[in-house]
Amino acid sequence: MKSKAKIPIRRGDNHSRPPWFDNLNEAAVLVGPDGRLLSLTPLARAMLGFTDEDVAGRHYRLLLATRYRWAATTLADLGRSFEQGDQIASQTLRIALRRRNQSQFQSDVRVSRISTEGEPVYLAILRDASHHRHEREALKHLNDALQSLAEERARNLEESESRYRTIAEEQLEFVCRMDVSGRYTYVSEPLRRALGRTRQRILGRNFREFLTPPFQQVSDQFLHEVASGDRLAGELEFSRPDGQSVWIDWSIRTVRDKADAVVEIQFVGRDVTRRKSMERTLRRFEGFFVNMLFRSSPVALSIIDLDGGIYSANQEFCELVGQPLHRLLGCPFHELLHQDDRNSFRSAIQSLATGQTESAQDELRIVDQGGVAHSSVTKTVSLHDEEGRPHFLMLGAMDITHLRQLERQLAQSKRLEAVGNLASGIAHDFNNLMQPIVLYAELALSTMSAANMPDREAKIESYFERILLSANKARDLVKRILNFSRAGQQSLEPIELRATFQELATGVRDTLPPQLEFQLVLPDRPAWVRADQTLLNQLILNLCSNAEHALRDQPRPLLRLCLGRQNSEGSEERWISLQVHDNGHGIPAEHLERIWDPFFTLKRGEGSGLGLAIVYGTVNQLGGQVSVESRLGSGTTFTVLLPETPAPPEPVRNPGQAMPTAVGQGRHIFLVDDDREVLRSLRQTLEQSGFRVTAFSSGPDVMDRLGLETEATGPDILVTDQIMPGLTGLELVRQIRLSGRTFPAIVCTGYSPGLRAEAGLPEGLRIMDKPVESRELIAGIEAMLT
Repeated sequence: MKSKAKIPIRRGDNHSRPPWFDNLNEAAVLVGPDGRLLSLTPLARAMLGFTDEDVAGRHYRLLLATRYRWAATTLADLGRSFEQGDQIASQTLRIALRRRNQSQFQSDVRVSRISTEGEPVYLAILRDASHHRHEREALKHLNDALQSLAEERARNLEESESRYRTIAEEQLEFVCRMDVSGRYTYVSEPLRRALGRTRQRILGRNFREFLTPPFQQVSDQFLHEVASGDRLAGELEFSRPDGQSVWIDWSIRTVRDKADAVVEIQFVGRDVTRRKSMERTLRRFEGFFVNMLFRSSPVALSIIDLDGGIYSANQEFCELVGQPLHRLLGCPFHELLHQDDRNSFRSAIQSLATGQTESAQDELRIVDQGGVAHSSVTKTVSLHDEEGRPHFLMLGAMDITHLRQLERQLAQSKRLEAVGNLASGIAHDFNNLMQPIVLYAELALSTMSAANMPDREAKIESYFERILLSANKARDLVKRILNFSRAGQQSLEPIELRATFQELATGVRDTLPPQLEFQLVLPDRPAWVRADQTLLNQLILNLCSNAEHALRDQPRPLLRLCLGRQNSEGSEERWISLQVHDNGHGIPAEHLERIWDPFFTLKRGEGSGLGLAIVYGTVNQLGGQVSVESRLGSGTTFTVLLPETPAPPEPVRNPGQAMPTAVGQGRHIFLVDDDREVLRSLRQTLEQSGFRVTAFSSGPDVMDRLGLETEATGPDILVTDQIMPGLTGLELVRQIRLSGRTFPAIVCTGYSPGLRAEAGLPEGLRIMDKPVESRELIAGIEAMLT
């Protein structure tokens, strides 16, 4: 007990604890000479989890792990060691410590003996060493892994070197190296065996010494091409000491130095001797097979040399061209072809003869001895010599003239079917126009025979006016049909859209389902635009067809066709508005920008995707604008704006007024038409107007008569039909001009597309369209004579 009373250091005795202890930046423990704990620094408290109150007066074994307590050396023993000089200043121990929560960890403990107020105490600096152990373990694992990888790589390298040696010496392909002069510097074992020589007999010698004579002659050129980089592969034939030869197909690579000079040539090749032998065998039998093919083939065959001359031909070919073989031999093949097919045949022969192609297929017209062209499918192939070069050409021909005739008959049948469908529709409209003409003509005849009928003359005049109106409508119908048939020949002219809408509405309404409500809205006054009638009709019909498709499966479908006017804001430009509205399912917003694209369709396999694209192109061509508004579930409205154009002047047409009389004043007219009734009606019309008329039914009759007429007795003007047998109207006028006569001429045509645009029309000529009104014809004659 006395010894304990002598210990001056206790918790709270600040004079016995160094003033710097609490500020020490280490995990430190202050221990008395009897081994009892005095104080902990803040870092030590954090490391161990103990406070000064927990450790005050307790032995330092409190901090030792259980397994180390029995082997602990007392600090007093350490103190004696210091006093005896065993340790000069301090000692570091690796000790397992425990925390307050009983967890354990490795720590390096550095113990130093210090003095405070003359009493010895011990300062133990603690440093956590557990992470060092983990690092050492990781380093050990890493070291083991690296050692294992290095051993594996060493084994692989050894095996790879062994395999490379085996491949280089035992592979089936041949390997060799040469210097730039062609001397061998290395040959593989397979190549040595193929050449039948030892390495000592090969290395250092030039490769040309081992080639067969034909290849020895070209060896220098071969080596030059290799060194210059122009040749990267080639086949060479080598001779063996036993008299045999071996063919090797080489792939070639050059090795260059820093100055880009070739220092070595490397070859890798394979034995193709067997393939070459088979090729020679096939070529030996080629003549036999060709001969057999000639005798047995049902196809017309001909052997042609590389210049295009006929070398041989089988019986079928002779029958095709209608000539015996001896007359064909040496004949240039192209002379048997149609003139238009000869250039393509020559080009094909040239490609085959130069080896650019191995075969060529074409359809050629072979002309027989009688001048008949036979459409033939031909195929020409190359026949090679023993060196594999084109030597001859073999042409096979199959006559498909009958097939082409059947195709034309089928096409004609389809055209006739289409014409029949068109004719049935035209007949319906034309008969509707003829009906009032027939009835009013009958009424006029019956009224003329009723002498006592009131207002007899007024009724007859009214009937004839209606006959003329119906006849003019029939003329306009024919004109529209002809305009429709002029594919790609658009002519822009003023068109009144109210009449167009009314006519199209009738046709559209007839094609719609009966449950669909169709509305037509027209303006009060005429609406004129400048357009092509065919394009305009197609535009409207495409929009109506699009709307009709959108109305399918609708409970109360509605299609509205509207015509109106729209003025541009801030501009004097006036527009005619065409609208097609439906109350269908509408167009999704994401598709609105794409509906004008060609081939884009929402009709799920039914539409071509071209209808709206044609509409867009047509509107642009006519200088207009097109837009669309659509809402899902509410319907779609397409609006087309076309520039309004002024109405053309009204033609002076008064059917009730008598045609002019006595205006001809005895002028002489040569009138020509092959139709008897047309000729009669024109003659009476002109004679009633005071002209002296000489009528002809053909152009040659006119030329015969002109030979009998003088300038004084000849005609003042010629009025002729265009389409006539013998001579057309235009041909007749040209022959008259060649005879020296220059009197004017009028050519009347029912349908001659492009006649007005024909080049070289004679002067003093006017073209008029049938049917021509009497006043128009007489006005034209007067204009030509003045």
